[in-house]
Amino acid sequence: MTDNGADLMTERAVALGLVVEWSAMMEHTLRDAFCSLVGSKFAATVAGGQTAGWLIESCKKLTDAHREMPVEARQAIKDALSACAVANDRRNTLVHGVKTASNASDGRLQTIRSRRGTHVPAVESWMPADIREAGGALLQADLRLFAAIQAAVSPDV
Repeated sequence: MTDNGADLMTERAVALGLVVEWSAMMEHTLRDAFCSLVGSKFAATVAGGQTAGWLIESCKKLTDAHREMPVEARQAIKDALSACAVANDRRNTLVHGVKTASNASDGRLQTIRSRRGTHVPAVESWMPADIREAGGALLQADLRLFAAIQAAVSPDV
């Protein structure tokens, strides 16, 4: 393998590592948001082990149920949760799709995922910059949710 090929593979691996790290951070914030919205010491027991998708949908429902919260605060939380959902969908495609062409000379890899109701798979190419962008979206969604929950529910989140 050429030095350039090794550099591209390293760049891709670092970007994938950031996706994993920032995904874990976002899931932690989602669990905290769920617990803050429920407002019970038992909420952590329910939130533990739940998927990001479950936490996002549950937080949306809990946010709607908080009628005492100003409309703007509820909307900020729901907008942040929508950003989390989009970032999480990209993360799922990247992390759970079958990877191909891992030694492509331009550093690109492809994910192949089955789709419900068709035999034609979804194929997506990922350059290292695309992977970094997916990781950055996770981080930004996490920070946005943290700020919205902290402002609306509790500064102690």
